[in-house]
Amino acid sequence: MLAPGGVAALEERTAGRVADQFLWAAKQARPNDQALREAARRFQTLVRSRNNLLHSKPGHAPGGAARLMRDGDAWSRDEIQAIGAAFDACAAEIERLLAA
Repeated sequence: MLAPGGVAALEERTAGRVADQFLWAAKQARPNDQALREAARRFQTLVRSRNNLLHSKPGHAPGGAARLMRDGDAWSRDEIQAIGAAFDACAAEIERLLAA
């Protein structure tokens, strides 16, 4: 999983499954690398936000503004941008740790 092509080898490639397998592989391949495990856990947390955003639907927020909605919650532009920035930061950290 930590080697190139590791994700392609997964039979089920949902974001949650990739996150679970990444954390498992990080623990197996580098049992003493706390930073990598923390980054993998951060990725798992971000996957939940990603799923909420990806599965949202167009709707109207209170006041009538068009928004993406998920379970009655409206996504703001700032929240969407923050999730993107968090994924970018997490990916950069994971790349740095795997290159070490």
